Amino acid sequence: KKGEKWSNGEEITSNDLLYTAFSTNELKEIATDKIDDYTIRYTLPNKFSPFLTLLTVGVMPANPKNDQLIPVSSGPYQVVRIKREGPVVREVVMQRLDNEYRVGRLAFRYYESEDQLLTAAKLGEIEGFISKKELSWPNLNKSVFYQRGIYYSLIFNLRNEKFSDVEVRKKLRIGTPVEDLAKGRGIVAKGPISESFYTNKELNHNLYDSAYTDELDLEVTITLPDTPEHLEHANMIKEAWAKLGVNVSLNPVNPETIESEIVATRNFEVLLYGQEVSRDPDRYTLWHSTRVNDPGLNITGFENVRLDKSLEEGRNALTQEERQRHYNIFQSSIYDNAPAIFLYHPIAKYYTSRNVKMTQEPFIYYLHDRFLDFQNWEIL
Repeated sequence: KKGEKWSNGEEITSNDLLYTAFSTNELKEIATDKIDDYTIRYTLPNKFSPFLTLLTVGVMPANPKNDQLIPVSSGPYQVVRIKREGPVVREVVMQRLDNEYRVGRLAFRYYESEDQLLTAAKLGEIEGFISKKELSWPNLNKSVFYQRGIYYSLIFNLRNEKFSDVEVRKKLRIGTPVEDLAKGRGIVAKGPISESFYTNKELNHNLYDSAYTDELDLEVTITLPDTPEHLEHANMIKEAWAKLGVNVSLNPVNPETIESEIVATRNFEVLLYGQEVSRDPDRYTLWHSTRVNDPGLNITGFENVRLDKSLEEGRNALTQEERQRHYNIFQSSIYDNAPAIFLYHPIAKYYTSRNVKMTQEPFIYYLHDRFLDFQNWEIL
């Protein structure tokens, strides 16, 4: 658009979009041409319906007229101060540029630990923060956000003979108390495209049967991030699977190294793990058979011709109706073969001072989405 400005007063032009495209992983492999000062053309080698989701990356100025200590912005707020301790950023202070926003000054502060964060909150240094703890302070309001862009699941390693039989996987799914695991922690995930316009509503994901028992006679190791929350989940699963004749051992792994030690090497039997997904229903990188080896993200190693075809066609289809048809096939393939047991979307507890008035709905995709309606927030 003509007349759009950076916070330093320079006009935003197609040069900035061109620079951004060449500087970001999402766009740098795509042919990008400048047509005029306000027009960019992207040329794709093939049809790719999720392409528009790539264009949500923030635009960067091609020639910022400052020393980079204070970044240039294009939004309703301008960065006016950054407090650093060596290489570590401690605070970012922003001032309102757009008078439609009711909050004049906004600051983000960063702490080394949750204890430091909570101390700062008690002292009134901050008016909003995220914490996993259940707090009942008289001066705080609690908002619960459901993160649709993340789900936890139990991922079977299909390279292991223990899980080569789909009936074994389905029995383990019947014996997994998904709703109990989600209680107080999130909402039950409805397969690999959950809480979406494209969710296949014909599939029944409530399969747990508390009365179901079996004699599978299996020794299974569940690998998981070594956190109290994950350990609690894993012990609940261990107890539930014991009724199926499954003896579960737990393998807690440092969350900082689980990606390199476990995910990259595929060195696990069953993995309790969280994955982030896009708003777009495209799940090619997570489930296509060409992604079974590292750095691909088809961790389970599941390969299915019908599924592959549906994911490929889903990327080519340009209408919602066509995409829905292909992604219904994909979801049915996952449902019928049970390469993973989908558990829940986690919640985030966001605490704010009682003088902060928010209007955000509880369902979001990512944590930063809680600021999508920030123009309606007020300080009372």
